[in-house]
Amino acid sequence: MSNVVDKLKGPEEVAIDDARKTVNRGIGQDAPVDESIDVGPSSEPRVILDLPVDWTGKRHQPIDISTTASRHFFRFVNCNQLTKQKRLQIVEYPHLSDTPYATISYVWRGKTAELDGVATFQVAGALNANPVSVEILHYICVVAEKEGVNYLWLDLLCIMQSDDDDKSWQIEHMYELYTCCTLCIVLPAGLQYIPRLDEETGWIHRGWTLQETVAPKRTVVLFRWTFGSGFVVASSGYGQFSTVTEVVPGYAIAAASDVVNACVVGFMFFFRKYPGDDPRVQPLFAMQTRIFGQLSSNLLSLAAAMDNVIGAGQDVREHAIWQCAMMRNTYDPVDMVFSIMGLFGVTLQVKGFAKHDRLGATIALARKVLESGKSASWLGTSFRLPPCRYLATFPIFPLTGLAEKALVRTKDGLREMSDFMDCEFPNADALQSGMPTGTMDDAGYLTFTSRYAYVVPEHQQSESNSADLLVKAVDGSVWKVVESPPTSPPTFAVIVGWFNEYTPGKTLALHYYWIKVVLVRDHAPGKAHIVLFGAMNQKFRKDVMMWKTGQFTVGGPHPVLHGQQHTGDESEVVEVVRDDMGFEMRKMGTQGRSYKTWKDLNAPRAAKAWSQVALEKFYATADRDTRLPTDWAEKGFDGFDS
Repeated sequence: MSNVVDKLKGPEEVAIDDARKTVNRGIGQDAPVDESIDVGPSSEPRVILDLPVDWTGKRHQPIDISTTASRHFFRFVNCNQLTKQKRLQIVEYPHLSDTPYATISYVWRGKTAELDGVATFQVAGALNANPVSVEILHYICVVAEKEGVNYLWLDLLCIMQSDDDDKSWQIEHMYELYTCCTLCIVLPAGLQYIPRLDEETGWIHRGWTLQETVAPKRTVVLFRWTFGSGFVVASSGYGQFSTVTEVVPGYAIAAASDVVNACVVGFMFFFRKYPGDDPRVQPLFAMQTRIFGQLSSNLLSLAAAMDNVIGAGQDVREHAIWQCAMMRNTYDPVDMVFSIMGLFGVTLQVKGFAKHDRLGATIALARKVLESGKSASWLGTSFRLPPCRYLATFPIFPLTGLAEKALVRTKDGLREMSDFMDCEFPNADALQSGMPTGTMDDAGYLTFTSRYAYVVPEHQQSESNSADLLVKAVDGSVWKVVESPPTSPPTFAVIVGWFNEYTPGKTLALHYYWIKVVLVRDHAPGKAHIVLFGAMNQKFRKDVMMWKTGQFTVGGPHPVLHGQQHTGDESEVVEVVRDDMGFEMRKMGTQGRSYKTWKDLNAPRAAKAWSQVALEKFYATADRDTRLPTDWAEKGFDGFDS
């Protein structure tokens, strides 16, 4: 399900302005506890819609449940009725029943298909959404049934789209709906078309699909597939094997985490039978994989959030979630906060914020996160963007609603936010401390404790030697640690943490600049802001651990004016962003030899892997167990090791 709030308004969605008529423009309050969200014993469902799917083409009358459904109830599509009786039946429960159900993650306006003769329908109150293909809905129900599930939650049909009060209530319970489902089925291209694995979609750029992927106990992707069931390795080397399961001829499912990992490196290996440790069992082929995109930071951060090993650490997972959110898009800026609040265990009132008040909602979310005892895991979300001028502990916020992707303004024009993001995860063991904890006031000032030292620009020091402790800032400047500041106000290098670069299935120890800092300076008594982000060579680890510990209050420096609409830094033009900093900071050894990034390692292989179209043509005439008659050297692979 693409951004639920998105799908309720905007040029691509249906308006929900009436759901926000009463707006408290200050800090939002916690939503009242609703006992109906408790998972209770099953009760008899009430049928609110039951009609035969006996039409061809587009149904003339939109489906409307507003006259039969009850507000603030949970509703589901009956899969058995659709697959066995060819009837579209919707039932409702007063409570979130313990009856197993599946959910869907998709985009409302995805790829359109040629639907001549195919039964489709639209929903009253959501006419801006693409018509739904009954055939695609049938396939989804088949997947659910094969997983032992008879009910399906689909926002388009299960929310009263013509009732603003029901919409608002359903949105506030969205996280619980996805957390309690048996599985979530991802339809990356929407409800008209099922894509191949090598067809790129816009699913990963939408805000709400992050929660829909991370919250469920199990998430699978439905895609076009003609090679039968088997096993895949979704990485650049032999690792953990997972399954591809054919659900109906021509279509299959695989775990979303495996598909994400395959998109990260750009390809996957497919095996007909489980190879185990038998080197004689070779893959049938390596196939390009880009259904969620390819070789992007957006993918890498999502992979980190879903990683059962690295992502098991709370700081790591939540840091990755903040990164993902910064690289996604919603029509209304505030929805980017609502789309992730449940992942932090927080619920804010949807009506508590104006639709453009992303800053106010971000402050409210951050405050609640800290009050729960969690860390300021958003620190270091991007070390290559300037800090937000209103909320300095965050980088500048992207533009939202202008295009399908999250964008930032630069002197060279609009660019994707993901261009300036490095997927690095905090390593608490390295410096024997996790991400800082603390408090935040309603102006967005974060008060926390960390190690620090005074620094001055290196060019201001007449003498230097190899023993100097140096901080390299994102703008290319170098700062030297000194005993006492020569000027007032002083500049502090404050430790954020030790960050390792993430790659699925492994940690690449590729560079030496792992210690990340913020350079802060006071702009008012007891209040500081971030001047620059920077990094230090890991050889300074012991020195850094001897630094003094101090308390800092960091925010601003521009005030957040509550009662006004704040989107972040939409008007700010990024003048200085060093695209090469990620590489320049990673020089290895005295020769200055640069290492190979995960993109360097995998891009050539992804380019030389087979397209799914080429594979379909080959296996249309060949036995499906035939291994492609091309060795890896000829195809451009140097084995499976990275």
